[in-house]
Amino acid sequence: MFGLFWDLNEDSFKVRAVLSDKVSTKRQMLSIIVRIFDPLGFVSLSTVILKIILQELWKAGLDCDDEISSDILNRWNRFQAEISCLKQIKVPRVGKILTLISKESWHHITEKLNPADWATRGLYPKQLLENSEWVAGPKWLHDFHPSSNSFIPFSEQPVSLVPIDQSESLSDSVVLSTGVDYSLSFLDKFSSYMKVVRTVAWIFRFYHNSKSVFKVTGPLYSHELGTSIKKVVKLLQNGEYHTELTLLKCNKPPPKSSKLQSLNVFLDSKEILRVGGRLRLQQTLKFEQKHPMLIPNKYHFTSLIIRHFHRVNFHVGQELVLSLIRQQFWIPHGKSAVKKEMCNCIDCFKLLAKPVTQMKGDLPIERINPVMLLKKTATAGLDVVQSGRPIFVDFFQHLWPYIGNNTANVVFQMVKRLRLIRID
Repeated sequence: MFGLFWDLNEDSFKVRAVLSDKVSTKRQMLSIIVRIFDPLGFVSLSTVILKIILQELWKAGLDCDDEISSDILNRWNRFQAEISCLKQIKVPRVGKILTLISKESWHHITEKLNPADWATRGLYPKQLLENSEWVAGPKWLHDFHPSSNSFIPFSEQPVSLVPIDQSESLSDSVVLSTGVDYSLSFLDKFSSYMKVVRTVAWIFRFYHNSKSVFKVTGPLYSHELGTSIKKVVKLLQNGEYHTELTLLKCNKPPPKSSKLQSLNVFLDSKEILRVGGRLRLQQTLKFEQKHPMLIPNKYHFTSLIIRHFHRVNFHVGQELVLSLIRQQFWIPHGKSAVKKEMCNCIDCFKLLAKPVTQMKGDLPIERINPVMLLKKTATAGLDVVQSGRPIFVDFFQHLWPYIGNNTANVVFQMVKRLRLIRID
């Protein structure tokens, strides 16, 4: 057997190299090569030689049971003679590898000094044993100690005014400052509070997974959403209350001209501005309820917060919306901000709309002028027989002097079984 195995006693990876089978045909050589077990590629520099030999056999057009040429057989025998050297290879196993490195740690390496390039050419077992750079890395990397000036951030590079020859072609990039705070402008592209929170949470998860070995997968967790909210609030505070934050970090009170003077603000452990208030000794409320996070009222994100609390609580009134918001956020001039957003709510406008009083039109002439009830004839018929043929009885003769030529025709149809009387 030829391949990698794990030594439990020493907690390291070792190579078991046994190739005692004699090879004379391509079938036998292929049978040995496919039994090589090296999933991590520790001895791939040597095994690639066997694969190259097998590739040459296929190019030669030999059948599986044909004899191998002496040239290829000599190379195989050399590999088999040196394979015992691989037993001395021992790679300590590492249980936890931290890969938290910044982009400044990356440097270029030439092809000749790159040990990874040897996997395409191959090394015999004896050469692999003598060359420790495949496992430990190149020597120049161990001796490399970057100086403190090896990396200078772009914002700290000195600027020199040197005349430039217009005939020379310029390949440097030019960075222009437009004066727009893009860190806050991206919030204006969202129309929902939860979309902002979830988007920022996905960004920070990607940032975490790109730097850590332990990847976080699956749906977003509650603590990730909470961290996302705090990150956005901290971003808004840095843009609006920069002076107050600077003074509070130095354990100094805000200036007397500050709008936050009456709120008794302070910084928490995450350097987020919170309102002091008068509920410090209250024991039943949470810390976030006693000291809500301070957010300015002029940003689009503040409007999204008000719309969110108004919608998820089924379009309640202004006082209740403001009370629910203040359990987590404190908005300066919150009443006017909530009132402004609720006036723009389409659903509330439809539900609270008052009907318009419509002017009534004139009554038709038929409803104004009196008309006699009975007209045309004064004949009445009473159906009391089974054949359904009515019997006409003239009983309105005494009304003729009053109704003139207008007669009335009143037909009474009585259904004895249903006890109904219908007037036609």
